[in-house]
Parts: sequence; structure tokens; C-alpha cells
Amino acid sequence: MQSLKITPINDILTAKYNIELWLIDKENFEFYQSTNYLFNLNRDQFSFTIEFYKLIFSYWTDSKSESWQLIKYKLKKDLLYFDVYIPFSKGALSFLLKEVKINNLKLLPSHFDVRKNYLFYLSRLINENFPNLKINKANISNNSSINNKVGLAKLLLSQDKLLVAAVGMSKYEKKDSLKTLLAEALRWLSILKTQFNPISIDKLMIFAPSQIVELLAERLTLIIEPKTKIELFEFDEIKGVITFVNPFDQGYLALSLTKNIKLPVIKTKIKTKLNFKQTLDLNIDEQIEWIKSLAPNLIEIELNNNQNKLSLHINGLVFATLCLKSQNISIKFGFKELKEKLTLENRPKLESLVKEIALYRNHNSLDKQHRYYQTLAESWLERVIKRDLSCLDPNLLNCFYSQVPVSKEYNKFIDFLAVDKYGQLVIIELKVVESIDLVFQGLDYWLRIEWYRFTNELSLRGYFPNVRLKNIAAKIYLVTPRLRSHENLRDLASLVDKRATIYWIAINDNWRECLKVESRERLN
Repeated sequence: MQSLKITPINDILTAKYNIELWLIDKENFEFYQSTNYLFNLNRDQFSFTIEFYKLIFSYWTDSKSESWQLIKYKLKKDLLYFDVYIPFSKGALSFLLKEVKINNLKLLPSHFDVRKNYLFYLSRLINENFPNLKINKANISNNSSINNKVGLAKLLLSQDKLLVAAVGMSKYEKKDSLKTLLAEALRWLSILKTQFNPISIDKLMIFAPSQIVELLAERLTLIIEPKTKIELFEFDEIKGVITFVNPFDQGYLALSLTKNIKLPVIKTKIKTKLNFKQTLDLNIDEQIEWIKSLAPNLIEIELNNNQNKLSLHINGLVFATLCLKSQNISIKFGFKELKEKLTLENRPKLESLVKEIALYRNHNSLDKQHRYYQTLAESWLERVIKRDLSCLDPNLLNCFYSQVPVSKEYNKFIDFLAVDKYGQLVIIELKVVESIDLVFQGLDYWLRIEWYRFTNELSLRGYFPNVRLKNIAAKIYLVTPRLRSHENLRDLASLVDKRATIYWIAINDNWRECLKVESRERLN
């Protein structure tokens, strides 16, 4: 193996340059220690960085992450050999990154072919529909799984001396991926602006499948990009037709929002204590009290929005439910298809389940990689905030609604709809992992709440009955752990019309133990 001393800064820069050059157009790798296979890594799971005049290799997976200083490296066509320094040790570890060819990945060819064919098809139709535009560059994500990474087609076009950015996404991508198309488009625009500065990008063209065209048209009503014109097109992959979508004016926007009304009417809350009887020997009240006694300091009881189901949960992980609409009221416990009706015979099974959840789903968990600790983290954070909403902002009143459904489409639920002491509505959206679409999720909720507020539907449906709402637009609070905010959060929020004021509330990373707000920042 070729030895490389990288203490001098020139050597470090040269090594990093050679490695990054080798990594271009490579996505998937097998990772070895010496000759022993460890696991696969994709390009988003490792990095080579310069820190304190050292070249550092870092990788991260769902279960672990490590960083080491490189002391040697050697490049071949598909192979990167490197040695790393181990602190407090005389030895070194040898590693190998081996590129995995696209045809060697199981199930990959069909996934990749979908994306590759989409890019070819989109490029051909752009040539046919826009003969004045020249395609200078076109590529698409080719990750090993169509469900693992967004399959975004990114193009750089030109017309005479003008540069045009373009993006598209196939209708066959995951629904959640499709929603990110606007955010991904604006990020691609930002990348090109940086690369070609001071030459400007004259236009951004977005080619969207029919199922999200209306959603993007709604979002674009609040995007301000003064130096670049944004155009939206519907791309029908079946018919091979590209259609220009007119920007929504206020009339079209109101019509779009009206047909998707879902905000429920607030009903009078029923008591948590129940007196219903069932065919079991035990009263429902007694069963609930028994379950609570299994973990009295952790188990909470909650009614859902429609108040027809009682849920028992530990830090947001629901393990038992009680349907109040059923004639034969009974408690069911467990998860998904494994749920079963509570009986005298299976009480030990529920007791064992509760004890296991209580053991791992707390901030002192013995195994913080355990599924009961990791799963539904946002639900856990929601419960923490519910106990004291003013921890996010001392001006917030203790009058709020959680998981508020505001639209029939796109599965839209506001984490918290609150109000401050001045009577201004506050939309609160939580995220514990990086999400490029966070800003636009907030805009989706804002558009709908503004419609409900402007038409007085909030009051008519029983929301905030004892609060005098101020005649002013709602504000948006985006809440994330500081280290889990998306790198483009500020840039994307800065493009949003100031009518929808957006704030980022950064909380501490160990919020499970004790939530603290580290900063509050207006983003637009």
C-alpha cells in the first residue's frame, strides 16, 4: 500500500482532492476492515473532512458512528484502501471501500431503470416541447433503493446566454418523496447559483406528476424568488404530455383549500373515568387502574381528536386502546396486526409488555438503540411539550390542540395549534430528524389555518372558545433539536413570503431528559 504522510497541509489537501475526485459519480459501497466485510455504506453515510490539519474519515449508520484520522491511502479503479490512526495504540486499522456496481445490487436494476428511463423520457419531451432550450447537463439519483433516496432528475438548460434550472420526479417515487419536490428544486437552484455566480439563473422549471401539482401550486403562492422566474409543469408520464400550470391567484387558492376541508368540530370532553361494563369479570375502570399501576409514573391516558377512542401510552408509544363507539367495550393491547383483546388469561402478557416498554422508553434507558426508545420519537417529544407548552415560548397560552387534521388530502395533521397571550394563532411543527420539507409542511398548515381563520371557521367549529383571536395571520414555529435541523432550513425559509412568519426554535439534543430551548430565531 502506498504510504502518504499527511501532516503538511499541502499533502492533506491533495489527498482529500484525490479521494473526492475518485468518489464522483459513485453512490454505493461495501465497507471492509482488512479483508472482513462489515456492511454497505451509501454516499450519504460517510465523509472525508479536514479538521485541525488532519484528514478525518467518518461514517454513520442506524446503530453506530465512528471517526478516525487517515494516515495512508491508495486508489484503484473501484477500490479505496486506507489506514487510520488509533489513539493510544501503536497500531493502525486498515479499511477498504469498494464501489458496488449498479448491476450487482439485488433488486436495483428495476429501481434504477425506472429512474434512468424517467430522465431519458423527460429530457426527450423537454427537447420536443421547448426547442429553444439546450440540455447542458442531466442526471438523476441512482441509489440502491427507490425508497431510500429521492429520485430527483436535475437538469441545467440554456437558451442563448441564459441559464435555466430544471427538476422532475417520477410518479412512481414514494408519496413522501414527491412532496419534497419544491424543496429539492429550490436547493438545486441554490447550488447552480453558487456554482455559476456571478452569472444568474434566469428560470427554474419544475416538472411534477399530477398527484402533487396542486400541492406545489399552493406552496408556490408563498415563495418569493425575485431574481429567478419559477414555472410549474404537469408531466403525464403515461400520455407523454407536458402542460404548463398557471400560478394560483387568490381565487384558485381559496377553491383548492375549500374542497379539502377536514377541521373537526370540537366536542365536549368526556370523563376519563368510565363506568361501562363488559362481558369480563372486571369493570373497565378497574382494568385501566390496574394497567396504570404497572408503571404509575409513566403511563398516560388520552382521548383522540374525535373523542371516540381512549389511548394508553408511555411517552407517546401507544400500547393499549379502548374504542368508545363499540357496543361491547373492551381494551385491546399490542401493536398493529398483533393486537389482542385483554382477558383475564392474557393479563400477564400485557404486564410483561408494559414492563419492557417502561424499561427502555425513558431517558435513563439501558439501551438507547432499542426499538422502544427509538420509535415514534416525535410522539415522545410531543408529549414532553404537551406538559408545558410555554417551555417553547413563555407567551403561549395553555390553550392548544394537538394532531389537528386540516385537510382531506396529503395526510395533514398540525402537531400543535396554539395561541399566544396577544391572541395570535401559532402553528407548531415538530421534527426530530432532518427534513428538507419541514418549511413547506409548515406552509401547508399555514394556508389552511389562514383560510379557517379568515372565514371564521375556527370559532364556528369550537376552537379557542374563551380567547379573543387577533385579526392577524398565524405564525409558524418549527421545532427541532439543534443538531437535527436540515442544512437548507434557513435558505428555504428565507424564500417564504413574510405574511407567513417562520421561527426556528432549536432545542437541546437530549430533550428526553430535560427539554431546553437553546435559541429562537426568525427565518424570514
